[in-house]
Order: sequence, then structure tokens, then C-alpha cells
Amino acid sequence: MCYTKIIKKVTYVIGIFILVSGVLQLIFEYVPKEITINQKNEVGNYGNHSQENYLIFSSGNSVWSIPFICGSKLYLYDIKEDKKYLLWHQKGIFQEFGTEMCFNGENILVFAGRGMGGQPSDAVMIALDGSKKKITIDPTSCIAIKETAIYYIEEIYDEKNGKQFYDVIWEKDIASGVQKKLLQGDEHSFESFKIINGRLFAVDENLGSLVIKNLSTGQVSTHQFSENVYPAYIIPKDEDSIIVIGIGESYQYKIIEYQLEEAKERIITLLNNEKEDASYWLWDNGTYKNGYLYCNDMSDNVVQIDVKTGKTEILITANQLGTERNYCHAEYSQDYIAIEVYHDSMKTLYIFDYGGNLIRKKLLHQ
Repeated sequence: MCYTKIIKKVTYVIGIFILVSGVLQLIFEYVPKEITINQKNEVGNYGNHSQENYLIFSSGNSVWSIPFICGSKLYLYDIKEDKKYLLWHQKGIFQEFGTEMCFNGENILVFAGRGMGGQPSDAVMIALDGSKKKITIDPTSCIAIKETAIYYIEEIYDEKNGKQFYDVIWEKDIASGVQKKLLQGDEHSFESFKIINGRLFAVDENLGSLVIKNLSTGQVSTHQFSENVYPAYIIPKDEDSIIVIGIGESYQYKIIEYQLEEAKERIITLLNNEKEDASYWLWDNGTYKNGYLYCNDMSDNVVQIDVKTGKTEILITANQLGTERNYCHAEYSQDYIAIEVYHDSMKTLYIFDYGGNLIRKKLLHQ
């Protein structure tokens, strides 16, 4: 009899705990959030998860999320204040968020839903106040957003004209759904693109070239780099120049400063590669800040490169990011470098300053 009472009391306490936990999680998701972002991205390019000192990240549910042990949460994280805001809580079985997002102004574009180990299929625009809008697109790969439009690559099958495939980069008005064709190329032409200072930069995978379109004038030009360097990543420097992280022979990084008007390139430095596939090990992001380029090298170190002299220093070593790294995503915010390191079933968020000092780290669920 005594044991029966104890069991009833324990069951009652657990029930109350589960109920309170569920209510609190719902409150955290739907409570109004006062978030002000002053320094906003011109465009939220593919893989841009930060603005100012705010970062977007997801974390899978666990037993600590009772009663919602399935699904995943999307957070806005104030790095400076070490404070996170719950924006969206998916509670269904196998529901998760894709690893790549776009962050622009008050809006975030994410892929959500049932991923089943791959990229979820639903493209959703979510505002910082928690409101959501499903976007009907079928992107082949890269996407970007701004306040009124979404940009994406689509592979089109032209059955009428010879049954051929070709790639198109579209601009789609979010409110009206009206599409505008920005660039067209052959099948599998466009691997990625970025929008920087009113220009569209698209990497033509077939030709190994960079196609640039001025979105104001409509002028299009194609740029081929010396020694067949493949332009793997484009980083804005100023209005007249960009920094290209290119892949040359023997899988070697070649860092190039490129003057847009003069179509003139200058080699800043070379980075040796210790791995076989350079494109796989290139992280998603880099940044130019106060005369320095920040990116990763082929050994997963974060390096600081003096753009004028080419002097390269290791800022964050790979050993500081732990072992058994499956994938890394770096974000270079206003004052911090945030690196998400993916392991088999967990991921760790590391926060560094631009001096390479570890500020904090957080263990997250995938």
C-alpha cells in the first residue's frame, strides 16, 4: 500500500513536470521578442547565418525537451549577451532544419520539415517575431534572400527545344510570386552565386569562370582566372574589388584580389592543401575585415591573412575545435567568430573573438 502511494506521488510529480515543461516551451516560442538589428546584410546569401552579433542555429530535441522529444528548435542567438531566442519549435518525428540558411534584415529562410537524413524539402521564410510563410521554389542548390525577393538556381528541362536541361538564376518577388530571369546557362552551369554591392556573382562550374551581372544596368561579363584557377568562394572587399578563394593545381588554395572594373587580379598568397578534395574541405564562409582576410586553411585552422602583404597567421587551430569533425560551418559576425562543429550525433558551437581567444562553447544536439 505504501509503495502504491509513492508510485502515485512520483507519477503525479513527473506528470506536473512534463506539463510545466511543455507550457514553458510553448511560451518561449510564442512570447513577443524585442530584437533590434542595426547592421543588416545587404542580401542574405547562402550560408549567411549571422548579422551584427546575432547568429542563427538549430538544435535537435532530446529527453530534456520533454514532452517534445522529437523534432528540432531554431534559435536566434545574441552572441554578445549570451542570450538565445526560440523562433520555431518543430515537434514532429524526423522534423529538422537544413544546415544552410539565409539571414537578411528581419527574415530568415530555412529548409524545414522531415529531412530523413537529408535536406528538408520545405523552404520557409520566418520573421524574428515568429511568423512564417512557405515559399514555393524548387532550388537546385544555392539561394539568397532580401526583404522583398528570393534568389535561387533552378534546373529546367526544355522538352520542346531538343529535350535539353539548362540552369536559370531567378529573382522571385515574395509578395506577388512574379519571377525575373537574371542569368541562364547550360546544364549544371551554376554551382553557386552571391549578390554583393548590387552585382550578381555566379560560378560557372562547366567553364571554371566567374560570371558577373550588374543588377542595375543588366551588363554581364565573364571572367577567367589565370592558370585555370577555379573561383570556389567570393568575398566582398570594397565596391570596386573582391577577394577570390580559388582552387588551383594540386588542390592548392590561391587567394586573389580582383579589381572588377579593370579585370585585374593580384595574388595575395597561397595556402597548401593536405587533403585530397579541396572543394569538400572549403568551409562556407570567409570575411574581409580591417585589412585582413579571415578563412579556414586546408587543415581546418582559421587563418588571418594580411591582404596587402600576404602574411598568414593561424588564429584558431584545428585542435581547438576538438576531434572527429565531420563538418564545420564558420560565421564571421561583427565582433565574433562562431564555428559550428558537427560530430556524429552532436555538434558544438565555439565562440571566438578576432584575437583568436575562446569566449565560450555550447554543446548542441543535431
